[in-house]
Amino acid sequence: MLDDEKAALLKQAGETYSRGAFQRAREIWNNILEKDPANTDALAGYVNSSMQMSDTGRCSELARRAFEIAPENQKLANIYVDTLITDQNQQAAFDFAVEQVKKFPDSTNLHVKIAHCRMGFGELEEARADLWAAHESDADAVSPLYFLVRIGDKRDFEELAPKVDKVWAKKDDFETSDQIMLCYTQATLSEKLGHYDKAWAAYTAGNDLQSQLLLFDEAGFIETMNKNMKMFSKNAPPPAKESDPGGDLIFIVSLPRSGSTLTEQVIGSHSKVWPIGERALVLESFNIWGAAPGQEALEKARTHYRKAAYEIAGREIGEDVMISDKSINNYFFVGFLRTLFPAAKFVHVVRSPLDAAISCYATPFGLNALKWCCDLETIGRTFRRYQRAMKSWMRTERGDLFTFSYEGLTAAPEKTARELVEFCGLEWEPGCLDFHKSKAQVSTASLVQVRQPIYQSAKGRSENFEAHLAPLKQVMGRAASPDWYK
Repeated sequence: MLDDEKAALLKQAGETYSRGAFQRAREIWNNILEKDPANTDALAGYVNSSMQMSDTGRCSELARRAFEIAPENQKLANIYVDTLITDQNQQAAFDFAVEQVKKFPDSTNLHVKIAHCRMGFGELEEARADLWAAHESDADAVSPLYFLVRIGDKRDFEELAPKVDKVWAKKDDFETSDQIMLCYTQATLSEKLGHYDKAWAAYTAGNDLQSQLLLFDEAGFIETMNKNMKMFSKNAPPPAKESDPGGDLIFIVSLPRSGSTLTEQVIGSHSKVWPIGERALVLESFNIWGAAPGQEALEKARTHYRKAAYEIAGREIGEDVMISDKSINNYFFVGFLRTLFPAAKFVHVVRSPLDAAISCYATPFGLNALKWCCDLETIGRTFRRYQRAMKSWMRTERGDLFTFSYEGLTAAPEKTARELVEFCGLEWEPGCLDFHKSKAQVSTASLVQVRQPIYQSAKGRSENFEAHLAPLKQVMGRAASPDWYK
């Protein structure tokens, strides 16, 4: 490939990516790599577009290859750290970033990534110090402010407010990704300070920016869900026998921002439970089975899941342990998982629908994450479909599904946690209430909240935005009831 041709393709790919056409941009970068596999610009572009499409399987491998080709390239170092964090390999991300910051001491991004990893480890004070240092080195950088607002407390908010306002005044000068992050920074800080109309305006601005870059195939989502429901809801397996597979598995089921991370931290603090967080293993197993449905494919899917889950947990199959999986689309696959693992346990985490919906709208999941969270009406429809699916699974009484209330946990922590532990067939351990002291890595949007003792301040969050909720309430209808699952 001639240099001029390569330069033209790289420019075309970059422009395509900036328009949000990530699939097409990746195709162009892949064409370059087929003829020039060591092209670091194409490798970086391929990784970035794959991350935006949630196709992250090879991202860390390719990012590592790019960095090894050009180890003095700070941008490639940052991309590799991002891929490790996405893979929930925070320790490796932290170790690599710490090593690279020695080479690039002025890199604000690397300092922020170190702080982000510390947050995942529960080292909040150390992370806070890192973030303030990063801000002082670059007062206009958005990411230190964003994480300081998330991790900060009353010591920080009054000092942060004028700093955020100063950067907000320059919002239009930033790239779109930084504009989005800045919107959520302003919104979160304003909400914490009790300025709810200002917060809502900023949340709306952030979601509007994200929605311009995201394509949510709602019709395709509905079709896939309906097929899945028809396939499994009418032919549920009978109650499990002791010899059935899956007795060592706990699947946490919920919509995002409903308390699933908190639930996993509670049960994951038990000495016999090893949480694996949010993974793609259920979807991978479903696709293995779906390629040629039948008993042989079911066995392959079962083997794939168990091998991968135990490997992630760092345990050996056959050990006296349980694995918990809180992947965000588990509710979609309850029927399939009952067929795959008849003896598995399902913990269905529920939260007041309006509070959970607002929390989805107010959370920057990123361009490669939840594409339905940028619009109130779409959120409302998604909640209704989720409730319909869960009511169907709940009608099949097998004794394997326990509904666990977020509000119940915050109101009566020990009583509710004991019920959860008992449902999982485990002996009570007091450490299950000390989950916030756990050193287990957390990488979800709730990583700050689960490092604190149980609190009730998130209850009734939607009431602060009552004046803006008419579109959501109209779509949700009866699905907005806190007692929908009873």
